[in-house]
Amino acid sequence: MIYVFEDNKKDPLPQLFMRSYRKEISSNFIYTEGNGNVYSNVEHLLNNNDTILVYLDTIPGNDSTRRIYHKLASLSRKNNNKIIVLPILGSEYYFIKSIQSEKVITSKIDIDTCINRKAYFSSKLLSNQKEKDYCKYYERYCKLVLMKAVLDCVRNSEDNGKNEHFRWYYNKDCRCIAPLSFCINKSIQDKSSDFLKAFPCVPDGCNIQNMKRVEIPAIWNIHRALVEEHNKLCMELREKEPNEVRKNIYKEIKSIC
Repeated sequence: MIYVFEDNKKDPLPQLFMRSYRKEISSNFIYTEGNGNVYSNVEHLLNNNDTILVYLDTIPGNDSTRRIYHKLASLSRKNNNKIIVLPILGSEYYFIKSIQSEKVITSKIDIDTCINRKAYFSSKLLSNQKEKDYCKYYERYCKLVLMKAVLDCVRNSEDNGKNEHFRWYYNKDCRCIAPLSFCINKSIQDKSSDFLKAFPCVPDGCNIQNMKRVEIPAIWNIHRALVEEHNKLCMELREKEPNEVRKNIYKEIKSIC
């Protein structure tokens, strides 16, 4: 199977993800460095005999990601369902799930809102108009959680140059060289393992004990479950959206098969 991600592999979360794989395995993962490059990359892979599994950020309200999803779905149907698309909320969402029980969070209510896929419009993290404008999509809210609802070492998406511990959590063992009194011992490998376990499905060959191979029929079931989760979140956001003009932007998607 061929695995395609839309992230930049040099970013902290893909690097943390790949720590659970030997280099000869992770070097075959395809990172397209942006969702605009996903379709062309997948199209070029069709001559290969393997099934193609695409991890695609498919964001409620973001019509661009919805169009990419449906283009890939159409391409898959034209090629005997050779392409399986997993419409995910983004790597940040699964990372937040992986740390939800740890002492690195500073706003439990926002962590819970995020991982339970609830409307975020009344979050206290949206403390000014700039942040409200930024969080026009759900994955932006996940990014804001990693800016404002975690300790300095976990902050990922923004750096004002004053945070000496920016992104430490992603590439150092805990306890690090500057631990807080309540920090626990946790290796970078354990962080990577927890991150992978938060995903509904991960590539074969990881070094996590008791991680079973997921066969293609089961992956299709995961695909359908993620489509249902996406559509349920669309309904939630449409119902709770305070801006009447934006209520109609949350459009459902259809399963490939």
